[in-house]
Amino acid sequence: MESFSFYQEAIPCSGISNALIGNFSSENSELLVAKNNLLELYTYACPLRLICKFPLQGEVDSLTKLAHSSFKTDLVIIVCKEAQITTLIYNEKVNSFEIVALHSFENEKGIKEVRIMQDPDSRCVAGKLLSNRMFVIPVKNIKTVVKEEQYTHSLLGNEYYKPVFIIDIPIFAKSMAMLKGFVDPVLAVLHSPKPIELAMHVKFLSINLKKKEVTLQKEVGGLPGDCFTLIPLHAPLKGVLVLGHRSIHYIGESAQRESNMNYYLYNSTYEFINPHKLLLLLCTGELILLSLNYMERDDGYILDDKSEIIESIISLELQCQYNAYDSQLLFANEFLFIASKIHDSFLFKLSNQQIKDVDMDEDEEIRKKKHAIAQLNYSIEKCDELVGLSGAICSLAVKRNRSDGETVKELFVCHGYGKNSYISKVSLTLQPFKYETFDEETFPDIQKIVRLSSISAPRSNRDLYIIINKQEKESNITESTILQIDESIEEVSDNKDFFTDRETVGAGRINEEIIYQCHAGGLRLLNNEGLIIRDIQKAGVWQVTSVDEYLTFLFDDGTVESFKIYRDREEKLPSIEGQGFSISMCDLNNEKIIAIAKSDGGLQLFNVITGKLLLWANHACEGPAIINSEETSDIPISDLSRKVQNFAQFENAYISEIHIRAFGNILVLCGMVNTGEILIYKSFGNFNFSRVTSSLFLGPAEWDHDRHFFSLPQGIFVACSSNNFLVTVNQERDRVHIHPSLFNGQIKAMCSFNHADCPNGFIYRENDILVIGRFEDSISAALNQEVLMIRKNCSETPRHIIEYGNYIIVSFFTDKGEILYNLRVFMQNEETGLTEVSSVQQFSANEIILSMCIVKFSRKLNPPFEYLAIGTGMAATEDTTTQGRLILFALDQNKLVYQPLHKKPGLKGAISSLGNIDGYLLVGVGSEIKIFIFVDEEGKEWLEPISFYYGYTMATGMDIENNMILCTDTMNQMYILSYEEANSQKNLQLKGQYFRELFPLAASFNANRQVIADGFRNIHIFLCRSDSDKIEKVGDLHTGLTVYTFAKCDEALLMMSQEGAISVLTATNEMLYKKMHTLQNALLDVLPYNAGLNPRGYRLCSTQERERQRKSVLDLTLVFSFCYLSAPLQRMIARNIGTTPHNILKEMQELKTHHFI
Repeated sequence: MESFSFYQEAIPCSGISNALIGNFSSENSELLVAKNNLLELYTYACPLRLICKFPLQGEVDSLTKLAHSSFKTDLVIIVCKEAQITTLIYNEKVNSFEIVALHSFENEKGIKEVRIMQDPDSRCVAGKLLSNRMFVIPVKNIKTVVKEEQYTHSLLGNEYYKPVFIIDIPIFAKSMAMLKGFVDPVLAVLHSPKPIELAMHVKFLSINLKKKEVTLQKEVGGLPGDCFTLIPLHAPLKGVLVLGHRSIHYIGESAQRESNMNYYLYNSTYEFINPHKLLLLLCTGELILLSLNYMERDDGYILDDKSEIIESIISLELQCQYNAYDSQLLFANEFLFIASKIHDSFLFKLSNQQIKDVDMDEDEEIRKKKHAIAQLNYSIEKCDELVGLSGAICSLAVKRNRSDGETVKELFVCHGYGKNSYISKVSLTLQPFKYETFDEETFPDIQKIVRLSSISAPRSNRDLYIIINKQEKESNITESTILQIDESIEEVSDNKDFFTDRETVGAGRINEEIIYQCHAGGLRLLNNEGLIIRDIQKAGVWQVTSVDEYLTFLFDDGTVESFKIYRDREEKLPSIEGQGFSISMCDLNNEKIIAIAKSDGGLQLFNVITGKLLLWANHACEGPAIINSEETSDIPISDLSRKVQNFAQFENAYISEIHIRAFGNILVLCGMVNTGEILIYKSFGNFNFSRVTSSLFLGPAEWDHDRHFFSLPQGIFVACSSNNFLVTVNQERDRVHIHPSLFNGQIKAMCSFNHADCPNGFIYRENDILVIGRFEDSISAALNQEVLMIRKNCSETPRHIIEYGNYIIVSFFTDKGEILYNLRVFMQNEETGLTEVSSVQQFSANEIILSMCIVKFSRKLNPPFEYLAIGTGMAATEDTTTQGRLILFALDQNKLVYQPLHKKPGLKGAISSLGNIDGYLLVGVGSEIKIFIFVDEEGKEWLEPISFYYGYTMATGMDIENNMILCTDTMNQMYILSYEEANSQKNLQLKGQYFRELFPLAASFNANRQVIADGFRNIHIFLCRSDSDKIEKVGDLHTGLTVYTFAKCDEALLMMSQEGAISVLTATNEMLYKKMHTLQNALLDVLPYNAGLNPRGYRLCSTQERERQRKSVLDLTLVFSFCYLSAPLQRMIARNIGTTPHNILKEMQELKTHHFI
């Protein structure tokens, strides 16, 4: 079992590696962001609204946009692994991107990353190859195909691009930029003629696209050696700005200038807000604005040599700190977007505060100077942000005992940088808080409950009545129990006019004075006191749904009738033709919309008041990706840009239950097919529905009761036998989220329960108990996010995190000038997350905390103390880097008490790793790994070494499981030690060693295996068998993520990455692995590849050394896409591997993924 594993990216990346502003789907400005292996398109306004997502099987190295005359919108050009260049266009019909052209340079040996550039006049795109070579792809102005042209490196899109050609560029190029306003494309190159020369040169190269050659237009030398980047200027200026560490150099066609700056500019990023105003985000986190004053001459415009480059600091109203090296600036329509890889990305509104200058008596030069300064008086205001877990550096999985007796599994993640740092508590599943529980003794006949209905109170957010339907299975006798909700919950007395001897088909509120209770024979109207107003006779009612005074009945013969109910009469609304099997109604912007699931597998949407048909989908039960009024498109979810063959409808398939609900302008449509599949669709008020997909496994559900969808205050709850989910909507961002919910048993019935002591709650039957529950307040606030997390903002960067009872201990540091570390203790709070209770600041300047652990020494104390062990190292000069300290703090409830040691431990060097093993302290210092015992004699206390092991180089990481110790060192190798006791001797022995270089970033045990995450974004799985000293590599996988930290949660290993993704690795058996591997191969043979990227190639482990790939780790991302394919596609894929969709979905229930944790 140890040899096979499943890998799943449970939470997608949130760190933004690249971003663009363009007109990709409309004439309005839009924001396109690349989150490692995911493209997201947003409206560029406040708030940022998501338009579409486009997942990729590869990391995006760079991207740019291209305005092509054959298209009305901008094209997107992305570069992925091994120099594959894909041109994409947005397709409005399927709300996704599709391929226009494809180029590949994978035959160019040694290419790992390509930065793509485009000519500002959209005449070509280019990128640097190895050995001072650059490819150029000319753009065709019109869509043509010329047979005589010989194409190389081009796989698709020859009608939009001309053949690729290669040019030579100057050696040792440091920065390149393409300029605007020239007859031919001009490339500016900042380079050093010799690797040891301290002067930089700028060459302007003119690219002749017809002759496919390059000529030197101009060369400027003598620039300082600290120049690092080029900034191409906008019209009317021509030329570039060259940034040095503390200087800016202007190089134009006929002029050259230099300006010294008071700021350190290295690694700064830039953005123009107009042709002569430039924003610079410095590596120190400051945002400055430069004004480029220019003058007109006979040969064009140049920078004014009579005035300085005026600078102004923009004060950020938010106390935010940015790292310019990992950030990007974008500006359009008065909005400034700061995209970041290592913390949240922010949208600001930039406003100019003009100052009027009317003093005409002043000198003209002074007035010009004042006017220029006035133009720099900008204010900045935060409008929106894209949150996530980007920049994760350490993590901790904990189990918290709640006051209701339940144990909740949570994940703490420290992420971000500087003042944009957070400690986030992440819940991978929703686990309801049980406000009150009833069993058979306190509430008889719970097993007979088949339906729960609630009636809200007038002019209040609480519920007035709860109606409980009970059914005797043997005799099929149904009765109703009515509960009245006030300060207490009591069964209604006999003086109420509710019927209790029949089944309640439905109940609700007509208006503030009238409620209703419906049964198979008709409708009863009652007032708020439960007294009858009148009965409406309707024979054979099967289902009823209502919105305010509008009611729609579904009768047992399939007919559907709608009425408007008054106190003394009812008005029949336009008739609805055809037969239905299930109905549901909602209010969309004061329009009453009813969804009808047809017995033939179709779906209809009507306006109840006018009777207008809004949507008719004949094959909705087959689960297509797109449902609209024109057609039901049979398109695979993995790539919405391609249609597939239309198969015949599956016999006897129909939607057995339908549920529709409006959240603002967003419609959410849920359907349960009689074969067990769960369908969830969304529409933005235009009745064009697209299927909601997720990384979760939905269904199949056992069809053992009549309801699977329940409307709760937070969203739509989906109950099925395998999993339970809550569907929520973020109306501000137009996003629909699916959150897995953890219940102890199957949900048989549910409805809302709003009470003063339990607001926004719900009541449900779970197996043989009846529960009144709610979601915790802190979790409820995060339901509109993609990740269920509570964030605590920190003023400093967190580095380590460790658990002690109900407390969390975190180390923080600041790096302004000197590096300063401190410790803080937080108490876990059920509602608010973390509360700081104490702190410790006993560390010297530039003393870095390298490792932390909790150790409980074997000593004779009552009770025995637990200690926090801290390993430090100095970082200042070459003389002090080898120094370090081992510090102990006694854990006294919520305080850290410094433990003085009367003897020094005798450790020379930085304490790189610590661990606790069998009541002893394990210390890694230099090439030594030592075991220490705590000695307490004659009132003196110290640490005494009792065993040691000499390695080759300094240990950089350590993990302990039982008596096994997993170590990594600075030689990028991994080895395993075993701790043994024999004849009162305690020894460390080498169990095994792996000699190949791994470049490890994190290491951990998992299910008797060893897992290593390396610097090439791979994971390696090793196995050290008990009967052998050899470490065997049993699996590897390319994750595409920079993993710095692991967290253990039962049998699963959680991986947190710098990109903000959370991944899960679990062990599995060989039989299940082979079944899922066969399914994955079948999916790859049928489904098209997004952007032409091969999933097989993406997951192959990539290292510096050539070694055999071990295909024993399976990525479940593609496997789970089977759940979201249409029924014809599922049947075809299942038929290709000799099985049925039902058997495949049943096998997938055994997968232990993140929502089972």
